[in-house]
Amino acid sequence: MIEKINAERAGQLPLDGDNQQDLGFRVFRYAHSHYAPWEDYVGEDVEELTQKFSALQTPLVDNWNPDNLLYEVMLLNGFPLDSRIVHLEGYSQNIMCKVTSDFHAHALYICLDSRVHEATLEEFTLDREDLFVCLDSALIDENKFRLRDRCQLRVI
Repeated sequence: MIEKINAERAGQLPLDGDNQQDLGFRVFRYAHSHYAPWEDYVGEDVEELTQKFSALQTPLVDNWNPDNLLYEVMLLNGFPLDSRIVHLEGYSQNIMCKVTSDFHAHALYICLDSRVHEATLEEFTLDREDLFVCLDSALIDENKFRLRDRCQLRVI
């Protein structure tokens, strides 16, 4: 069906709103979370508990998928699956996504790179109500404090 519509439009000049039409769809299925489940500790050995915490460097499972995690983060922050996701241009060192929905006055910004670079943070404009989600290890503590003054920061 999409190929047929594209063939019919070939060579036509776009009218107002034609370039905004979404011709595809996305299929979702229920799957396991990208967040690793916590296993309760029942022993009394402090050393063993300390090792358990040290082994948990990230709350994410091994081989997590950034696209799938983006949707999970979106849902965990109250944004529905039909939210608009835009990959922001102009950030040469990071991949930044902006999620908006008619159900929220604020936006959700997500960067799942292993490091959020200083240049990105300097170019990044946020409203106080906006959410910014990134990996905890992607920011140094000083940048976390600066971001908390500019927006609602949530780290994974």
